[in-house]
Amino acid sequence: AAILASNDFTTLAECFKAIVKNASALHCHEFMQSIFKVPGTLSNSTILKLRARFAKQRREQLQKEPR
Repeated sequence: AAILASNDFTTLAECFKAIVKNASALHCHEFMQSIFKVPGTLSNSTILKLRARFAKQRREQLQKEPR
């Protein structure tokens, strides 16, 4: 979620730095298993709908931000 909320490279880089300190990421085998357990199974159509929804939200958010 924090990665998606990043508005600039610096914030994104800080997110990646924090990931390596996360306990679940330090135990990579458990981490890889958990990333597939948490969301469960998603169909391709669901993935496409989610991509479209979040892309639209992101575009709207960017339009509201001052330049």
